[in-house]
Amino acid sequence: MADGKSSKYFPDAKDGKKKPVGPKKPAIPSSTKPPCKRTCSEVFNSSTEESVNIMAELEDIKHAIQDTMKREDVKDIVKEVVKEIVKETKEEIAKSLEKMEKRNEKIYEKLENRIQRLEVENNNLKEKMSDIKKENREMKSDLSDAVIIAREAQRKSNYNEQYSRKNNVKVHGIPEDRGESVFSVAEQSLKDVANIQLEESDVVAIHRIPGPKGSPRPILIKLKNTGAKARIMKNRKRVRQAGRDMRLSDDVTRLNSMLLQRLNDHPCIDQAWYFNGNVYGTVKEGDGKKIQFDIHDDIEEKIKRK
Repeated sequence: MADGKSSKYFPDAKDGKKKPVGPKKPAIPSSTKPPCKRTCSEVFNSSTEESVNIMAELEDIKHAIQDTMKREDVKDIVKEVVKEIVKETKEEIAKSLEKMEKRNEKIYEKLENRIQRLEVENNNLKEKMSDIKKENREMKSDLSDAVIIAREAQRKSNYNEQYSRKNNVKVHGIPEDRGESVFSVAEQSLKDVANIQLEESDVVAIHRIPGPKGSPRPILIKLKNTGAKARIMKNRKRVRQAGRDMRLSDDVTRLNSMLLQRLNDHPCIDQAWYFNGNVYGTVKEGDGKKIQFDIHDDIEEKIKRK
């Protein structure tokens, strides 16, 4: 077989095309007469010979396969297989990339549309913000004007209220009794403490007003004129020195009272007081200059300017 001879399994071995063929089928005897019986030795010899022939044929087949399947042929087959695999892989990758590209195009289109809508919304919001800022500026301007007007109105209102109280006197510390005559109690107390003569003809109105808890309510005396008030208030020091709880004070508005409290609590102010409708204070440092303050003044700024 190795020298190119043919066999019954590879009849075309000479031209390199070896096709295995099976053993020929035994011919069917033409006559229906049964064959003659053989002896055991004949049968054994025949089987042995046939086995040897089969082994020889198998050896020939082995050599034929070895000659046919050369290493170069194997390499070519592997190359072809690899090429097919690479080709199929490329086709699959190309299909996958095409699908991904189409999907990405759809996503990009959606995103682009959304971005366009957001840009429109953003521009609308910018316009609204611009309008709101303009309205805020106008409102701030109006509010600033309103604050100025309100402060001026409050200042005038406080002045008018204080002016209406210019002839009023408060008397503190007079004990309170049920069913008392307020005028009689005030008249007697002022006379006993400071020898002040309270004339009924000088009094327009007299009554008690709310005061601190735990203390007698102050007595408010509304006098006819500033002269009557001056006769009482000039004895204020004498009332204070009497050593009793009774004292005299002006009828100051709530806003002026708050201003006096602010001045008394301020570290730069030595003392503060009310006089003739206005509030004053003296500065601790320097020459102790006297400054008139208003209810809306910034105390530190007012001191610096003075």
